[in-house]
Amino acid sequence: MSRIRTTTAWSAAAAFALILTGCGPAGAGDGAEYDPDEKVSLDFAWWGNDDRAARYNELIAAFNKEYPNITVKTTFTDFPSYWEQRQVEAASGSLPDVFQFSDSYLRQYGESGAILDLAEVADQIDFTTFEDALLGTGRLDGVQYSLPTGYSLWANFVNQDLLEAQGLDLPEGGSTFEEFDDWLAEVTDATGGDPFGGTDYTQRIQVFELQLRAAGKALYTPEGELGFTEQELTDFWQSGAGLRDGVTIPQQQLEEISPVSGFGATRTMSEMSWSNFLGGYLADSGASSIAIVAPPTAEPGAKDLYRQGGLQVAIS
Repeated sequence: MSRIRTTTAWSAAAAFALILTGCGPAGAGDGAEYDPDEKVSLDFAWWGNDDRAARYNELIAAFNKEYPNITVKTTFTDFPSYWEQRQVEAASGSLPDVFQFSDSYLRQYGESGAILDLAEVADQIDFTTFEDALLGTGRLDGVQYSLPTGYSLWANFVNQDLLEAQGLDLPEGGSTFEEFDDWLAEVTDATGGDPFGGTDYTQRIQVFELQLRAAGKALYTPEGELGFTEQELTDFWQSGAGLRDGVTIPQQQLEEISPVSGFGATRTMSEMSWSNFLGGYLADSGASSIAIVAPPTAEPGAKDLYRQGGLQVAIS
């Protein structure tokens, strides 16, 4: 659908985006051009697994009971492939009408005009149902580009079924990284690597970010420049050398089972990720119980953890 669109299509996209965030449309617009009965077809894309697809399909079925004139065509893929496809579509001006979004791409897609300023469909969105701090995660330079579906926290997941089978204890929440590394080694030693204690967390930029925050720094400056030095990043990567020497699951094994994670495939006892991954982890692993404990911290008492806007929804 081109940038020049009917009010009906925009309003339909706004209504659909709101259904996905658990809210209803605020109003019917000014009535001058908006025809709520016009037949509209919308493309909707997301990243995720079959479990998420089933949940979205249930939402779309409920949406169609109220809006039978709107046909929603869906596509989904794993996270890395998802953004590769969006990059190609953004370059050609063919992004899906509504798509799952991440604030990591807010500046890239917002400044280029690839996603809609939601003020243009403000009569279809009741922004008062969102906490302003949450709304702010989808805002850039005062422009609201996306709707967040909720908060998420960086967390440490542990498969309690596997843990209890080995007679091991949970890691201490909020431990130091050295203490957590010792726990990872203890698990791998006890299991012989079936499963490994966890995944090399120095692969994750979020862990690097939390270490920077504990030291009063950030990934980026207010001007959008890098907030860390080359040496700080090098030191962070090198800190995982001991983990990569037989303690955590080898990268080659992760590539063999991709897009399922080592934790989802029960190849690891633990994994750090966003708290809203819980549903996917339960579905992939088949575990009856997964514990979430606070991740390690670089400085005792440091305010490094924060609430991040979870999955977001944007309109092209």
